[in-house]
Amino acid sequence: MRTLFTILIFLIFISCSSTKNLTTEQVIGKYQWVTRLPELGSTIELKADQTFEYNWQTGLILGTTFGTWEREGTKITLNSKLQPNKNCDIIKKSSRNQDFISLHLIFNNEALPFAETLLISGKDTLYGKHSDLDGNVQFPKTEADSITIRMSSIKNASLPLRNVKEDYFEISLRAADYRYLTNKEFVLKKGRLYDYTIKTDEWVNNYYIKSTTGSNKN
Repeated sequence: MRTLFTILIFLIFISCSSTKNLTTEQVIGKYQWVTRLPELGSTIELKADQTFEYNWQTGLILGTTFGTWEREGTKITLNSKLQPNKNCDIIKKSSRNQDFISLHLIFNNEALPFAETLLISGKDTLYGKHSDLDGNVQFPKTEADSITIRMSSIKNASLPLRNVKEDYFEISLRAADYRYLTNKEFVLKKGRLYDYTIKTDEWVNNYYIKSTTGSNKN
């Protein structure tokens, strides 16, 4: 019994020591999700400046999430820069003294055609249009609360209009299955990232493995 107790104390000491001595150089790098399916996959790149880049793919749908990471022992916590309460970014806006409000819609850095756009006042829809082949759409200037943008491939987004002086907006939208990471926790063990929410007995087939081809440390 005493021998078993000694072994347990030794293992705990080794574990604590390795955690304490874990360096930033050992953490940073690119991690690839282990899967044999070519249409499924994702990577997590942990960078030296405490930022990360998370890329995922499911069939023909793919996307990228950027954010920051922090470490406590062997636990790595990721938080996306973008969160679920924001489904679009206003890239550019200006006042052009037009008689109408104009939008230029972008998705994956390309113009987004055929997106349904609705001019909303209270519970009423004043106008409904679709963006053209160049991702442009126009509405007459009128008293309205917001413009709603929706399409099967994107997340529904809303542009508030109350007390807005600009009449031109360039808007970047996100995919319908955009993945947000909010306090997402992983455990780092021997160059592998294990999802903290997955049971340990399932870790054998569910992990990210660190690439041995080098990584971006900037």
